[in-house]
Amino acid sequence: MSNETASNTLAFCCQYPVWAVPVLAFLVGYSVTKRFTWLCHLYLGAALALAPVCAWVAIRGSVAAPPLWMAGAVVLWLSGFDILYACQDHAFDVANGLFSVPARVGIGPALWIARGVHVGCVGMLIGLWRTTPELGPCFAVGIGLTVVLMAVEHAVVKPTDLSRINLAFFTLNGIIGLVLGTLGVVDVLTR
Repeated sequence: MSNETASNTLAFCCQYPVWAVPVLAFLVGYSVTKRFTWLCHLYLGAALALAPVCAWVAIRGSVAAPPLWMAGAVVLWLSGFDILYACQDHAFDVANGLFSVPARVGIGPALWIARGVHVGCVGMLIGLWRTTPELGPCFAVGIGLTVVLMAVEHAVVKPTDLSRINLAFFTLNGIIGLVLGTLGVVDVLTR
């Protein structure tokens, strides 16, 4: 980031600090969503997806397609792996009247929903790649590796065996984030 861009970003943030209030309120709201909606996983994804959109607006002063594609990918990626993680809490959620996808439909169907959500994430990543000239072949490879890693993530978690949730949730998603982020940065810096 150039000094001018950094200066403009700081000036924008200081000029419009009130914009942070609704974003922070939205983030705080996640902690109660499991009490009234099984869409809590999408809400969590949306809370984190605000980051690329807000960063884009802070730097550029307007909204464009790339941060919206990225936000869509974040919503679906995080929602998918949060549904996987919530499978561990199925019995607790049901016993305590909490809402989640696994509590609503059961563990087996929840795993299929998570797969479908992750397919949507890949679609959003492809949309991001196709509409962002700075992203090229490295990011495309990153999307391919993301597909493979997501397939492994879903293959290791079974409705009758949730013992590998931590591998799927923490390890593989961490690798996906690093691979996709690194290859995206390589493309941006080399184009």
